Amino acid sequence: MGDTLGICNALLNCLPLVILFFVFNINRNNKSTILSILIRSTFYIYTYYLFKYTIFYIPFFDYFKLKIIYSFKDIPFYINLIPFKTILGNVTLYQIIGNLFLLLPLGIYLPLINSKYKIIKSGILIGFVTTLFIEVTQLIVSMTHALYSDYPYTRGADIDDLILNMSGYILGYLISLLLIEGKINNRLQRSIKS
Repeated sequence: MGDTLGICNALLNCLPLVILFFVFNINRNNKSTILSILIRSTFYIYTYYLFKYTIFYIPFFDYFKLKIIYSFKDIPFYINLIPFKTILGNVTLYQIIGNLFLLLPLGIYLPLINSKYKIIKSGILIGFVTTLFIEVTQLIVSMTHALYSDYPYTRGADIDDLILNMSGYILGYLISLLLIEGKINNRLQRSIKS
């Protein structure tokens, strides 16, 4: 996920989708500006990649073709409920930055796409539910895949991931609100001058 060639490939793979969403939104709604259509289109792409790297890696077909070889008591799974244990432990800076920036775009996109998410309560709830869903799903997958494989997926549930994801989401949310506020202030200043 982190190499330059992989990032370039991902961006090139997304380009046809962005163009498709862009054309679809222009035909569907003539009131939309090019910027709002571009924001909406890139939001769809971001959502796809968010779930691709957190949820879609799940080997669902393994559950149909493999036999159960372990019992639940033998399963090694990881849950951390102590805040900052992982962050202050032996985690890499790459993992911290990755978790911090995972939901930052979501925090930016939601208020820009839908004005009801400008309300802090509903905006923060969406971020919390999203990161909680990702963490719980990763734990369930790690536990169930370990029943079938000698080399199970080792992702677990970590309160520090939740803290970092929410911190990134809130940072993105504040950036978005500042962008919206700045746009409103620019419009007010233009109307006062005219």
